[in-house]
Amino acid sequence: MEPTCRTADAHPPPPPRRRTRRRLWRWLVAFLLLSALGLAGTGLAVIRSRMPEPERTEAFVRHASLVAQKRISELKPWDATLVFPLPVRKEDVAAEFIDLLKFDEDRRFEAHYGVDPRGMLRGFLGWLGWGQAGGGSTLTQQLVKNVYLHPARTLSRKLQELPLALYLDGRLGKDQLLELYLTRAYFGHDLYGVEAAARGYFGLRAKCLSGLQSALLVRTLKAPARRNPRTRRRELAREAWALLLRRHGARKAARVASRSARRGAGCRPRFRAWPPPRRFYARDAALAEIRERYRTVVGDRPFVAYLTIDPKLQLYAELAVERALQSRERYGFDQIALIAMTPDGAVRALVGGVDYARSSWNRAYRALRQPGSAFKPVVYLAALEAGAKLDALIADAPFEAGGYRPRNIDRRYLGLISLREALVRSRNVATVRLAERIGRWRIRELAQRLGYEGGLPDDPTLALGSGATTLRDLVELFATLANGGRPVRAHLVAAIRDRQGGFFAIEPPRPGPPVVARRPLCQLLRVLEEVVRRGTGRRAAFAGGHPTAGKTGTSQNYRDAWFVGFTAHYVTGVWVGRDDDRPMNGLTGGDLPARIFAGFMVDAHRGLPPRPLAGCRR
Repeated sequence: MEPTCRTADAHPPPPPRRRTRRRLWRWLVAFLLLSALGLAGTGLAVIRSRMPEPERTEAFVRHASLVAQKRISELKPWDATLVFPLPVRKEDVAAEFIDLLKFDEDRRFEAHYGVDPRGMLRGFLGWLGWGQAGGGSTLTQQLVKNVYLHPARTLSRKLQELPLALYLDGRLGKDQLLELYLTRAYFGHDLYGVEAAARGYFGLRAKCLSGLQSALLVRTLKAPARRNPRTRRRELAREAWALLLRRHGARKAARVASRSARRGAGCRPRFRAWPPPRRFYARDAALAEIRERYRTVVGDRPFVAYLTIDPKLQLYAELAVERALQSRERYGFDQIALIAMTPDGAVRALVGGVDYARSSWNRAYRALRQPGSAFKPVVYLAALEAGAKLDALIADAPFEAGGYRPRNIDRRYLGLISLREALVRSRNVATVRLAERIGRWRIRELAQRLGYEGGLPDDPTLALGSGATTLRDLVELFATLANGGRPVRAHLVAAIRDRQGGFFAIEPPRPGPPVVARRPLCQLLRVLEEVVRRGTGRRAAFAGGHPTAGKTGTSQNYRDAWFVGFTAHYVTGVWVGRDDDRPMNGLTGGDLPARIFAGFMVDAHRGLPPRPLAGCRR
């Protein structure tokens, strides 16, 4: 039998079902690949759209420093209390700190280009549990996170972090990156930068840190809020000693720990301890003032701003607030704000809340609340301008104005009383009746003339302070009265200088010309003195013989309690209330706020001679 030749027809084609299955798999694989590429492209586009554009180098290195002076006439940085980090240069930091920082955080800092693949692999394996746990971020990546991005551990942030780190490493030198990191790093207790941390925790300059102090600060970077030299010092000290042992070995570690980086006069502590957290309300307000008023002066240059805050008065204000917190449960409040300024508007003390760490919201500058009876002096000043006499009688009896029926806080009526007694006793019904008699337009026009920026509703409740305002606006209003009727604007910045030594003196807002005649103003001030001496504000009186004028204020349902008063030296306002605007337990402005005022003013006036109010002699 002859062999047959094998042809192409010897292998029959696969069944139709098998060919269809292959085509489906091919289409499925192609679809999955295209989908993956599409998703990857979309993800990169989204990440790129959310990635911030790197700023110019000059803007990137911009930093601010604020110092509060004892005496504004002597602008000496070493005689000040630091409240914001100073820019840091490499040569101004202890060499031991920089060495330990690189050893513990980024050993290949000089070798990589912003991103270290070895460190990322080591961190990923530690996250999987296949090695020692530890972060894989370089110092450059940490700097990018602190400046551009957010601290949340997300894949999106990590993908944004990598290109920015590569960009900065290529744009800036290693020394400049290190200096930026040393300035921006967070060390807990609102301390940013190694210079601020060294002064805040140890009272030393950064170049004077010893080896052990350097190790303590380096280990603080791992968890600055929970572990720092103030909170868990013993646990942190063990970790710092372990770091020194790993870096230097047992023989050299003890010698390095005890030796200062530099010795001599430069290492003697010159700076006071870090200020209490409430002082940061003044820092934030000063930065906002600089951004609003002096942006063209400072530009993009590093600068130091000298504040009008008096550290001694600031301490007195914080102590007065601290004492008042003992009555928190009794009265049911949760916040206190205080401003003290000179009659020309220089703020000497500022407390924006009871706990800056829990809430940085500045209630003295930003919280809008109803001033209540604290607005009544404007009503009576308008009446005096219109020709009313303080001895004129007015009815303290029920009446209705535009559908509104005012009531006194004690629900009683005194009948016919003089205008003087109506203000001294803070009678609501008599005040509304007076406002309707002289015309609300007079009150609104006078308030605007005095520079008052609070709300001025055009209804009968205007006389009782129903328009929302801030404590700063109210204190500025009383400062205008204390300054002889010249409108006043609060200011915190006294002077600014740049890092190169250039000095920019700031011209503070000067009070304008008087907008009120002297006679009615002095009449009003004498009545406000009686408010403190025998009226609703008698708890605000303090020893020392200083003529004191002021007014209490209580908003509807005891939601806000105020006292604003002044002497010839200082104008001080106090607000007590709740952030959620709920009523308090019957707290009025003549009670706790008046006592806070008196406690602060008696300390603030030690050694000051008594003077008449606004030059109004009897």
